[in-house]
Amino acid sequence: MVMLQDQVDELAEQSQILTDKIEKARTLPGEILEECSIPIEGLSVENGIPLINGLPISNLSEGEKLDLCIDVALQKPNGIQLLLIDGVEKLSTTLRNQLYKKCKDKGLQFIATRTTDDTDLIVTEL
Repeated sequence: MVMLQDQVDELAEQSQILTDKIEKARTLPGEILEECSIPIEGLSVENGIPLINGLPISNLSEGEKLDLCIDVALQKPNGIQLLLIDGVEKLSTTLRNQLYKKCKDKGLQFIATRTTDDTDLIVTEL
């Protein structure tokens, strides 16, 4: 019985260590965001949750989310400067063209994909 109790105590201690690591993994992204400086207009962090203009990122429209992704990608100037953008069919033609123009104006190479009803694959170069 004593041996089993020792095993239970040891397993409980291991369980607590793993629980602490899981909690750290949950809170670390928020801590990093609070301490770092990303010059994205309207970005703030409250209680470890990133906000854009005071609202959660999930509240942004698809176009605003894509715009945010481009702004974030531009923060690392020594990176590849190649963006893969999926789901541009969610944007109107005007917003899609504005997105493409922003990428081109910033000197980014990008591959944008969208779903269509066409049976042929169409590759467009801008």
